[in-house]
Amino acid sequence: MKIKLLYIVILFCVFTYGVIVGKYQVFPYDILRYNYSLISKTKSKIINYNNFSKNKKCVIDINKEIELTENPDYSFFIAGHAYGSTKGKNLGIYPKFYKELLNNKNIFEFGILAGDVTRKGDKISWDFFDNQIKNFDYKIYIAPGNHDIGSIENDEKTINFKKRYGNLYQSFKFKNDLFIILNPYENEWSIKNEQLDFLKKELQNNYQFVDNIFIITHPVIYINKKFNIKVHSFTGAGKNINFWDEIYPLFKKYDNNYYVIAGDVGAFPNEFELFCNKFEKNLFLASGMGGGVHDNYFIFKKIKKQIKIEVKEF
Repeated sequence: MKIKLLYIVILFCVFTYGVIVGKYQVFPYDILRYNYSLISKTKSKIINYNNFSKNKKCVIDINKEIELTENPDYSFFIAGHAYGSTKGKNLGIYPKFYKELLNNKNIFEFGILAGDVTRKGDKISWDFFDNQIKNFDYKIYIAPGNHDIGSIENDEKTINFKKRYGNLYQSFKFKNDLFIILNPYENEWSIKNEQLDFLKKELQNNYQFVDNIFIITHPVIYINKKFNIKVHSFTGAGKNINFWDEIYPLFKKYDNNYYVIAGDVGAFPNEFELFCNKFEKNLFLASGMGGGVHDNYFIFKKIKKQIKIEVKEF
């Protein structure tokens, strides 16, 4: 009986002191907090590493289905969140990524920046960016992000972007592949009205004659409960995004090999910098950078109608 009573007293004292430590932050509060923080960060890194590895394996497995025995017909890159770390101060492209492009500038026919190209989207930032890309002998296309054009129609950033680079959505063809760049911020991440008509027309007029169709946006408009993806921001998003109800059915109507690629991931260290999921016959991808351990972008290589994808870490 005395032993049980002693146990109760000890437990009561431990509990009471624990409450005091938590409330008044007395010894050993700082030690416990530090250790908890260290464990949490380690756990986060492990989870993120496993997630990144899983998505990278998805790309590797898809490449196994493709036999590329010759030099590619052409190569291009797609990169998301190109201004990089949210804590940085660079005006244009993430310096680390810019150096990467300079070291590989002779292998690409063109490049696509999937949004958040500059940190502020102001004149001085775009001037700096334009001077950066003068060093490349190929065209750079932009799928604008919220940092580039804001998230509402007729935002001052939108007006300035259009004056400098033209329409916010566009398409082009290259060696029998179709590329469609969309601006989901026009209608709260949904593709509607004139932009939806544009998309339908592009697919209807080209799907029978091209080998592959690439659809590029900044926000992850295909996000759903089945996809394990963590986006950087939901800025400008509405409650009912129409991708699965109105856009995805077009893929079945205008049958082809679809690649849907977004760039609003990986803004912070140890987050989800990469995503890959093959759903039915269509491939959903996302890539980004932000000063983390897995900064990356995609390199696409085509040969004999097939596309090989490389996740290029830098």
